[in-house]
Amino acid sequence: MSESAQDIEIRIKQLDEKWELEELSELEYKEQKWKALQQLCDRGKVLSPEFFFPEMQETTDANGKEFCYVGTGPFVFGPEDQFCELKAPIYISKFPVTVAEFVTFVEESGYSYPEEDLEQLHLVSPEPTCPACHISWLDAKEYCRWLRKRNCEYYSLPHEIEWERAARGIDGRFYPWGNSDPTPEQACFRDPIDYKGTAPVEAFIENCSPTGCVGMVGNTWEWCLDTIKDPRDPHILRGGSWCNPVDYCNCISRTFSFPPEKRVDYGGFRIVYLPQEMLIEYRRQYASGMTTSSNLTVVTHAKRKTRMLEERPEWQPSATANSPSETGAVRAKKAAKSPEQPSAAASKPSGTADADDFSLNELMAQAISEAADIYRTSLENPQELPPLKTRPRMEPIAPVVVPMQKEKEAKDEPKAEKKALKKSEVAAEPEEKASPLRKLGEQEKEKKKKKGRTRSDLDQAVQKYLRIAVIVWCSIFAALIALIVQKMLTFG
Repeated sequence: MSESAQDIEIRIKQLDEKWELEELSELEYKEQKWKALQQLCDRGKVLSPEFFFPEMQETTDANGKEFCYVGTGPFVFGPEDQFCELKAPIYISKFPVTVAEFVTFVEESGYSYPEEDLEQLHLVSPEPTCPACHISWLDAKEYCRWLRKRNCEYYSLPHEIEWERAARGIDGRFYPWGNSDPTPEQACFRDPIDYKGTAPVEAFIENCSPTGCVGMVGNTWEWCLDTIKDPRDPHILRGGSWCNPVDYCNCISRTFSFPPEKRVDYGGFRIVYLPQEMLIEYRRQYASGMTTSSNLTVVTHAKRKTRMLEERPEWQPSATANSPSETGAVRAKKAAKSPEQPSAAASKPSGTADADDFSLNELMAQAISEAADIYRTSLENPQELPPLKTRPRMEPIAPVVVPMQKEKEAKDEPKAEKKALKKSEVAAEPEEKASPLRKLGEQEKEKKKKKGRTRSDLDQAVQKYLRIAVIVWCSIFAALIALIVQKMLTFG
């Protein structure tokens, strides 16, 4: 008899207690907890809110900004539900950085943020308590540097694994609140409400993660710190925004943008705060660096959820207006799949999914950005929408019914004629009308031939002199030997 979700939750609590009492080694604790989390994830269940109460801690910095505690240990990460762990605890801001906070930074630091960009920021985020949008990755980094100097404490953008651990908890849920699809009351996303910009950060209190962070999906994509080796220097954004459909507003969706100074109307950020003791531990644990994702993948909710229905027959959530329905093909795959045999998708290593094709992901990221721009334009000036690009209409071609052999001959005849015509044209072409490029090519060929002949003549001469030199030295050596032998016989 399989365990219920409640039994698995109790087992995870017992493992945590044993770990605190040092009754388990680190390896045993991680292996057993990861196994329990996989079982929970496979059933499509999540841990109850009460499970996270002991970890939910909040603190404030010198500015009075609220931060939520994110603990250590294994957790489910990424669209492929991989094992991951945080080695050191962190504090991450409860809300994204607001317009009021960002404007204060610009005014106090004298940071170069042009007037037209400031106007666009207020257009996208009209209220002081809205998340600051129209932000580049470099803007977010400079904000963190300014806070460090101002408060003499450590601030940074979150790494991607830190962001996801704060948004998703440890159980692999799709949304901060669980696996149920979002409603307009839970998050700020496009359709059915046409938002003209972001909403205040406290407008969706139900959009709360297991760690206590609010608004981690929808409203604004959030910049992550990770740098990927690529000549264009792209950076990752997570969580979806006000101008995206619901499929982009969840804990696993991601996109990227470049170059780092590009300001996007859908981009905002939240920050990590490390008091002195935490900073020491953090640097000790990550002295060799943090492992981050090196793939530029764009992940959407619908594709991942459809794959989950294929991989996990135990999880059959009720279809809603916002969730992809289970097709006949998916049901057939479920019936045909053996429990002992892993699915093809599950056996793929990380980063080999269909969406990992770089050109496809680049197009998807560009589409997200362009869709946001078009949507923004449609809200400001409905009359000035950019025209859609359409392909030129092609006239229908009448079908040709020809036997295979005749069809081949008919195709070959024009080719033969073209070749013959081309040869005759080349032969008939007068020397004075020859292409300059052709003349130049012929001259180069002649030079190479002459150079080759000169080099070969030189090689032959050198070889001849070497042979003569060898013969001369051999004669001298033989004469010396003969002289020495004669002397020895004379004295002997």
